Amino acid sequence: MIVNKDTSFKPARVNITTLVNKNAIRKEKRNNRDVIIVPSATLPDNVIMNEIKYPADEIEKSFHSLNRTPAPLGHPMVNGEYVSALDPEGLNVGWVGAWNENVRRENGRVFLDKVIDVARANESEGGKRVLNAIEKGEPIHTSTGLLCHLEPVKKSDYKYIAHDIEFDHDAILLDVSGAATPEDGVGIFVNSEGEREEIQVVNSIYEQTENDLDWAVEQLEAVLEELRG
Repeated sequence: MIVNKDTSFKPARVNITTLVNKNAIRKEKRNNRDVIIVPSATLPDNVIMNEIKYPADEIEKSFHSLNRTPAPLGHPMVNGEYVSALDPEGLNVGWVGAWNENVRRENGRVFLDKVIDVARANESEGGKRVLNAIEKGEPIHTSTGLLCHLEPVKKSDYKYIAHDIEFDHDAILLDVSGAATPEDGVGIFVNSEGEREEIQVVNSIYEQTENDLDWAVEQLEAVLEELRG
């Protein structure tokens, strides 16, 4: 975990949840293994959620750390405490044969792909649930788990600025209510070194994701239709 010596910056764990565009999911064969690719997106530049602003330059410095991280089912918890998805116990409770790759930042947004190994997913009940949801076309959310330090500021539209962002994972979520109001909480985070620290836990939902992606697809289809005509 990145440690900031400025005591005015308090550590926080933030889970940012978005909704996947189901139409973008595809199947591939890699290394003679069946995989499912789930494109997803997370932090837009300078977005404000739960009174926290995520500056573009802070995202730029850290977004690449999401590459090749686990994509667990849910945010890993051990004995009721959050742990890193890279922690061995975190892997044991959350691993469904999925990971994140092809992380990039385009047009002020972070995009990434989740790769799900079908055979590995079928080895766990959680993995089977993910595959079943994909097959049925059920809503699938993703949630980026990150650590950061919050700098208090006096602004009318936000109270904190996120610094020293450290991405840990991008999880797959099922059974998420899009109408739920994000809530804050306090918990214990156990990092990959086994260090325990009491931190604020912030759950945020970026509700425009699917609408943005669907709108882009609709606009592209409209342009192509005009060209055909």
